Amino acid sequence: SGIGEQTVKLFSALGARVVVTGRNASQVETVVQEVQRLSPQKLKPLGVVADLTKDADIERLFNETIKTFNRLDVLVNNAGVLIQGNGTEKDFLDILPLGVVADLTKDTDIERLFNETIKTFNRLDVLVNNAGVLIQGNGTEKDFLDILDQSERVDVKASLQLIRLSVPYLQKTNGSIINIGSIISERPKKSQLAYNLAKTSLTTISNVLAIELGPQGIRVNTLSVGVVLKPGIPDKVIKKCAKYTPLGRIGQ
Repeated sequence: SGIGEQTVKLFSALGARVVVTGRNASQVETVVQEVQRLSPQKLKPLGVVADLTKDADIERLFNETIKTFNRLDVLVNNAGVLIQGNGTEKDFLDILPLGVVADLTKDTDIERLFNETIKTFNRLDVLVNNAGVLIQGNGTEKDFLDILDQSERVDVKASLQLIRLSVPYLQKTNGSIINIGSIISERPKKSQLAYNLAKTSLTTISNVLAIELGPQGIRVNTLSVGVVLKPGIPDKVIKKCAKYTPLGRIGQ
């Protein structure tokens, strides 16, 4: 997925014979089919399901590649995880990312998410508020205020609660807060008033907190994004949104 998927697609589109690997068998197969479709000669790539944390899988991946193509021209090492840790720490070789299942509409889950983060890493460098909900609804509808409450519960209130909890730790690291906003704040759309209000509020929060927290060494910024490709978006929506962008495509 991500950079790795786009890289293998580009190589295939340029006429190369490629190898697709990953831990998820169904995802590997999906990418294999898409890669073959992009190949000018419709060359079928080699798909290998492998877990690169296992030496045996790495050996098998390499051996199957050579067995199939009998040569190797380019090796792209894209797999990786980003985990905080110093090379001299006792558990440096065993560090794993922290996974926390949480519902940000619940205060207790937000508290638990933050507490587990600090308990695990004992510090915080960057807070990214990305959670959000987009619920269709006109401002004059009977249940609009309920829709607005749902949007603000995630985009505004949850973000503010995480910021409040994070500030004491971000002060120690001269950290950064990144709030994921939306271009809808500048280019509103009908039937999305609640989402528009929530994202505009988040942008205002960033603007004010940048002034308040800047003297404490904490940077606060908003990243206003457009439509970004993700599983579940209908093709007709992707094509429609792409028409309104200068490059004729949506974000990836």
